[in-house]
Amino acid sequence: MFFSKYYKQQLENLSVGSGKEFVKFETARLVSIYILIVCMI
Repeated sequence: MFFSKYYKQQLENLSVGSGKEFVKFETARLVSIYILIVCMI
């Protein structure tokens, strides 16, 4: 799945990255949740 692959990459960035990377990860998570909700409707 695309999402799990993307999350794995983001988590790797998070472990070596800074707060900026964390913000990017949180934004990506929120966007993906939004997309999933829209798809369910």
